[in-house]
Amino acid sequence: MKRRKSLIIYVKRPKECSDSELENFSALVKKGGQVSERGLGALIKKAHLLGFGYCEKVLVAIAAIKVPRQTYKERVFQKASSEENTGNYVFELGWCYTEPQYRGQGICQRLIEQLLRQQKEYRKSIFATTVSEAMKIILNKYGFIELGQPYESSNAKRMLTLHVLKK
Repeated sequence: MKRRKSLIIYVKRPKECSDSELENFSALVKKGGQVSERGLGALIKKAHLLGFGYCEKVLVAIAAIKVPRQTYKERVFQKASSEENTGNYVFELGWCYTEPQYRGQGICQRLIEQLLRQQKEYRKSIFATTVSEAMKIILNKYGFIELGQPYESSNAKRMLTLHVLKK
C-alpha cells in the first residue's frame, strides 16, 4: 500500500513571508511559464495573499490573490470582449501552479479553497484567467463563471478565458 504524503497548506500575506519563501514562490510562478518575469518580484510582494502547498516539506504548489493594476484589468476584460465594469473587480486569483508529479491530487483546489476562505468578505470582487481545462473545472466549483470570449495570451500564445465570481 502506497503511503500518501502529507500536505500542508499555508496562506500568508507577502509581508509575513521570509525572503526564501518569496524566492521559492517566484521560482514556481516562473516555472508555470505564463507570466512575464519582468517586475515579478514586486508584483508578488504587492499581492494580497500567497498560498503555499508543501508535501514532505517541499514546496509543490502555489496560488495567490493578486492586486492587479487597473490598466491590466481593462486590457484583460477588453480582450475577452466583456462589457463588465472592471471597477467591480479588485483582486485576481492567479499564479496557480502545481509541480507536474503532484498534479491530479487536488492540491491546487485546496490552495484555492483556503485563499477564498480567507478572502470571504471580498469574494465577489475576484476574477481569474486560465488556459487550463482543469482550472476551469476548479473555478466553476467555487462559483466562477466564464465571461466574454477566449482570447490569445500575449506571453504564451495560448487561448485564455476570463472568469468572475457570480454576484
